[in-house]
Amino acid sequence: MDFRFDSKNTKVKQLAEYIQDAIAANELKVGDKIPSINYLSKQFSVSRDTVFKSLSDLRERGVIDSIQGKNYFVASHTKNILLLLDEYSPFKEVLHNILISRLPKSYKIDLWFHQYNEHLFNNIISDSIGKYNKYLVMNYDNEKFSNA
Repeated sequence: MDFRFDSKNTKVKQLAEYIQDAIAANELKVGDKIPSINYLSKQFSVSRDTVFKSLSDLRERGVIDSIQGKNYFVASHTKNILLLLDEYSPFKEVLHNILISRLPKSYKIDLWFHQYNEHLFNNIISDSIGKYNKYLVMNYDNEKFSNA
């Protein structure tokens, strides 16, 4: 893709759109590494801050993702959400169904119930770390932490 900045939008927005267009055109595929901030800065003759802001915008929108200490990469189209509730009730089933109906089809919700069991709660949380894009957790009163 040929690319030149124009004066219609900020360089941050234009660079983000360029990367997003490259993904849409399958020049970059799910899981592909995005070139480094230094590389993109040199390639497009812009500051590292401009590149960082462009990548941050794409990350906030779920187009790309990053791992701390590593590089950015094209995000999966599926977004995983952990929904951890206290216990089953008809209301919570309605809540779950509303979430499913209101979110784009690219979101997958895993529903768990901790049943007010601290051990189960801790296991679900520890087993889930890093496996989800978002976490929705219903807390509960616990005597151990109530006075804190």
